[in-house]
Amino acid sequence: MPLKNCQSCGGAIDALAETCPACGAAGPGKKKKELAAGLLVIGVIFFFLIASLLDDKPAPKAQASAPADARALAHALLLVKQEKKIIDATWGDDTRPTLLAGVVDDSTRRDGFAGYLCSLLTDAGIKGGVVHILSANDKARRELGRADCPGGR
Repeated sequence: MPLKNCQSCGGAIDALAETCPACGAAGPGKKKKELAAGLLVIGVIFFFLIASLLDDKPAPKAQASAPADARALAHALLLVKQEKKIIDATWGDDTRPTLLAGVVDDSTRRDGFAGYLCSLLTDAGIKGGVVHILSANDKARRELGRADCPGGR
């Protein structure tokens, strides 16, 4: 049975004793370094436990009706302006993406073309928008076609 000195009174005690028989001190055979090492191990375990609970989880995906970001809007407008039938195109002021596309008025409805432009917007990441095909021939800018894009209200 190895003996150590009590940290409190200095008396000889068993190294495994839980209390000093002379002064009653708790853990008299344990050195401060041993206690510190034990606390350090417990601290490290606690740290990793908390870290695992706070692990970054992927943010939920934005809802389809969330406002489109500026980069997606710019990319979509570029795609639309590359279409041969488009004279001019811009975004309208609305709570959801509203494309105003000007074409030459040939006296036909352009709802199908508006639907096609919706597919371009969807491919560019714009969801829930609306496309208005307007006459570029007159100042009144009559509506020639319209389509609500998927993912909207």
